[in-house]
Amino acid sequence: MTKTAIDLKKAGWPRDELIKYRPWQAMERRRRDQDFNSHRDRALIIAREAAAILKEQFAAHRVVLFGSLAQDAWFTPRSDIDLCVDGIPVELFFRAEAEIEAIASGFKLDLLDFKECSPELLKRVERDGIEL
Repeated sequence: MTKTAIDLKKAGWPRDELIKYRPWQAMERRRRDQDFNSHRDRALIIAREAAAILKEQFAAHRVVLFGSLAQDAWFTPRSDIDLCVDGIPVELFFRAEAEIEAIASGFKLDLLDFKECSPELLKRVERDGIEL
């Protein structure tokens, strides 16, 4: 069950933890945080490196970055790297995922196959994603 900041406050969560769940405050805080920009830049570099590996070593035809990293306004220090890929043979998919997770350097990395995505997710990836 999803919890709101109000639920967390009632449960006795400390104020500094509650702030992490208030997106407008997190967005304002990140603008002031100089480390944030380098963190996002590092995530983008890792995403591009992962795309290159997927294309060169695993025959991916297409790699699309989506999610919070592709939508700058929603990226936070806790964001992961979401990639959707097309063209990797089924028998190589898990090996490809392990290969790119090895370069993730502290980021959680999610790899999805276009063929396995729901129609709703595909629309979002196509609309908001960044081709790498």
